[in-house]
Amino acid sequence: MLSLESEERKQVRRQIAGKAAIDPEHLAVSRGAVVQLRKGLATQLLLAPVFPLLFILQSMNFAVRGDSPAAWLMAAGVVVVLIGLVLLVRDFRRAGRFLARTAGLDSPPVTHPLRQH
Repeated sequence: MLSLESEERKQVRRQIAGKAAIDPEHLAVSRGAVVQLRKGLATQLLLAPVFPLLFILQSMNFAVRGDSPAAWLMAAGVVVVLIGLVLLVRDFRRAGRFLARTAGLDSPPVTHPLRQH
């Protein structure tokens, strides 16, 4: 997706979300961009669950020492990271649904070589 211009990236994201019609002329490019996006999201989803654990450990550490404002900040950090994780899952699933919807659209129709129309 990095090689696409800003407006093209926005259009691909709209197509993924189902807010824009699928452009058959640029379907191969859109599918390629979505594959790259989904691969990046998968990597983030593998790493993202570690971050709440770090915040939880820090907030427990601050709570035990009695430094409650820092503990509340760390607890808020856990909430923010969990919301981000939910959004990552949503985007990953949307990209998968887009690829499933467009699976047969980018290849030309197969015709029987002996059959005449």
